[in-house]
Amino acid sequence: MTPSTAQRLFTELTNAELAYRLRGVPIAEFCRRQANRHLGETRRELLRVAALGDDAAVFMDFFLKEFEG
Repeated sequence: MTPSTAQRLFTELTNAELAYRLRGVPIAEFCRRQANRHLGETRRELLRVAALGDDAAVFMDFFLKEFEG
């Protein structure tokens, strides 16, 4: 994964978590919608997260724990 893709993916996934916590939007739904705004690797990764469905929330917990220091 390129650094620019990782940055865009991090931004979208943190936005997905915020939308889930503040408005109750499912993470998979948010990622599916946001994937249409990107191309290439970022889109592919967002669609991969969206394909998890209800398990996307579990993925997000794992993803965000990686950034805790």
